[in-house]
Amino acid sequence: MWLALDTSGITSNVAVGTAEKVVAELSVRRKRTHSEQIVPHIETALRLAGLGRADLTGIVVTSGPGSFTGLRIGLATAKAMAFALQIPIVGVNTMHALMYNYKNAAGSLLSLLDAQKGNVYYSLGRWADGRLELAIDSRIAPLKEVIAAVKDQVGEVICLGEAAELFAAELEAAGLRLAPPYQQAVRAAALLDCAAAEWAQRGSDDVFTLVPQYLRKSEAEVLWEKRRKIK
Repeated sequence: MWLALDTSGITSNVAVGTAEKVVAELSVRRKRTHSEQIVPHIETALRLAGLGRADLTGIVVTSGPGSFTGLRIGLATAKAMAFALQIPIVGVNTMHALMYNYKNAAGSLLSLLDAQKGNVYYSLGRWADGRLELAIDSRIAPLKEVIAAVKDQVGEVICLGEAAELFAAELEAAGLRLAPPYQQAVRAAALLDCAAAEWAQRGSDDVFTLVPQYLRKSEAEVLWEKRRKIK
């Protein structure tokens, strides 16, 4: 059995199972930090599945983009468990994982995550013969530019991710369709499916070299660079 973790956004997502069978899944959206709740959520999911940590055979975790702090917490937790249990770990792109919420959907899928200051992280893809094909992958841009880039897509465009909820009015005004609320965050169960595809294609990641994929500098880094220039 694999453990799936997602702490890339405001929702904590945990699942236990395989690509073929989800034994337990937990999604919690509360005003608490991931550092406070991720371990209790893992223990709850394992208890609901009737399993212990020793029963796990692999771990999959979202590696970004997303919340800087959330990604660090999720990856640190996953890597520590993988190392302690001596089991493989697979890090997957958050926006790819979102598209597994709508596996084999007709039309295009637009994953959107908040990148702050009116910008979004985005990827555009579609399912073809059971495979995810990406037209645009892991970019960051102002929302208006993203809408302009995808508005000429043939067929329906379905918007996924927490930024789709945040910018719902603008997206709907542009004629784009919003996924239902329960599909806006990464589903840990879908993450298991995504991990199976990644595993088949490239195998596992190195627990020591797997790092968050931020796509941009943190506010602390930007401020530090500004201070260096002033000096």
